Amino acid sequence: LFALAVMIGVKKWNPRLPYVLVAVVLTTLISWLTGFENNRYVMADAIRVPDLSKIIYELNFNLDHIFQTVSVRTVISRESAALPEPDVQNICTSCHAGRTVELEHLKEKNADHLEDIPLKKTLELHLMAGVLDKYLAEEKRRATALRKLLRSMKLVSVYDKNGTLYYTEKSAVPVEKYAEKNIWRIHVGNQAIDLEHILLIGGGEVVGTVPRGIPELAMPKFDLSILPKLILPAVIISILGFMEAISIAKDLAARSGYRLDPNQELIGQGLANMAGSFYGSYPVSGSFSRSAVNFQAGARTGMSSVFTSCAVVITLLFCTPLLYYLPQAVLAAIILMAVVGLLNIRDIKHAFVVSRSDGIISVLTFAATLFFAPHLDKGILLGVALTSGVFFYRRMRPVVAELSLWRDGHYRSAERFKLSQCIHIAVIRFDGPLFFGNISYLEDEVLKIVTSMPELKIIHFEGNGINAMDTSGEHALTLLIERLQTAGYEVYFSGLKEQVTDIMRRTGLLMKIGQDHIFPTLIMAIDAFWEKAHIGSKEKVCPLKTVCTSVSANTKSK
Repeated sequence: LFALAVMIGVKKWNPRLPYVLVAVVLTTLISWLTGFENNRYVMADAIRVPDLSKIIYELNFNLDHIFQTVSVRTVISRESAALPEPDVQNICTSCHAGRTVELEHLKEKNADHLEDIPLKKTLELHLMAGVLDKYLAEEKRRATALRKLLRSMKLVSVYDKNGTLYYTEKSAVPVEKYAEKNIWRIHVGNQAIDLEHILLIGGGEVVGTVPRGIPELAMPKFDLSILPKLILPAVIISILGFMEAISIAKDLAARSGYRLDPNQELIGQGLANMAGSFYGSYPVSGSFSRSAVNFQAGARTGMSSVFTSCAVVITLLFCTPLLYYLPQAVLAAIILMAVVGLLNIRDIKHAFVVSRSDGIISVLTFAATLFFAPHLDKGILLGVALTSGVFFYRRMRPVVAELSLWRDGHYRSAERFKLSQCIHIAVIRFDGPLFFGNISYLEDEVLKIVTSMPELKIIHFEGNGINAMDTSGEHALTLLIERLQTAGYEVYFSGLKEQVTDIMRRTGLLMKIGQDHIFPTLIMAIDAFWEKAHIGSKEKVCPLKTVCTSVSANTKSK
């Protein structure tokens, strides 16, 4: 809270000041002066909690099993890239149904058909059947539960009758017997806990020791056997990294008036990650917080990143001891400042105005990202899946509109503008490419229009919205035209794009329609066949020549 208050105060007082650096310096100095970190090492005997040694021993034993299982699986995976099918069906469920054996006892002599199978072959069969993976997953779940149990213990220091200081659970003694006011917790990491050297945390957590120096240059190791397991995480990391970088880049480009080239940004990220692989670095990307601070400090060119990199190198070489007392909570406050600044409710409202589906997808993606945290990839994949689903749904069910004359002299959707329609001519506009996914929808809509107009003579397709056509679309369109012509209707087209007419010409569809039935514009087409369609007609006023409104969009003018 203090760090947040400092950053907000400095930012309001002078936005150009590096408020993050000010907060880091102040809080680190206060942490050092007040002894914010209050840790100590004790032996297991000094912690008088029932079954504590047993829990720690079980956790250490569990971690050792995880390490062994991973090692065995890695060796087998590398040596047996393509394992053959097992000769004995259900071998693993036969020999280890409960999966309770230890690794050194994986081959049990409890079945006659297993007597002569080598241990390596047995391990391979276990790997193929998924027993090793299941065993590993169970061990990891057990380790997580044990860590959670140890971290949940709240310890207090107490003196016994002999004046010896020991630690016990907070609920076990009254407050007046506390030797110190601190609440102590057992530090539980990813490594085994030394019973002779247990770390108790009694104050705030700090960054601690930061390795000094620059990572060594080394050639990355190439292992094609692990490529299938890494390809999906690599794609997800790339999408997340590029999304993060391009989001802040678009915002800063809009504020500064600079032109943004996303392709160049993607090339830059790729080169940066390729270079970082020679130093064993994490996947790198543009930073929300650093970019925002950099921009607010007045940076305008790429040289600012060069100077920042130099500052980082100097810090790694000479200043890492100064970061020891930096509270972890300050890092959390910095992230909060960056995240709060990225919440843009106005853009979400704008998304609802532009497209309700886009607004709903943005809200669902945001909620899923929070729900699945820290697995951000699941929220991102949900957003991508929803966006793709809406995209394909719109492509599979595009707008099919019947047109009539509107007051501005253009032909508009009769349903949307509540216009009457000609009883002899159906002017149909199809907005979207003709491909296998939507051609059946177009056919159904056209047949609905035909069956609803008993005095129909001419069907005209306004093709300005058709920008592409595949083989399935061309074939289905040919069948539809032949079906309409066989039923006695004349079929016309107008406004077709060149790429569409080229396909129709190569396939012979243009000849079936007739060159005299193709027109550049809708007005030219209507002028050409209007009189033919109205010979002997009882229609007094044609909605294709005169603006005629109706109460119902489906009402036909009489």
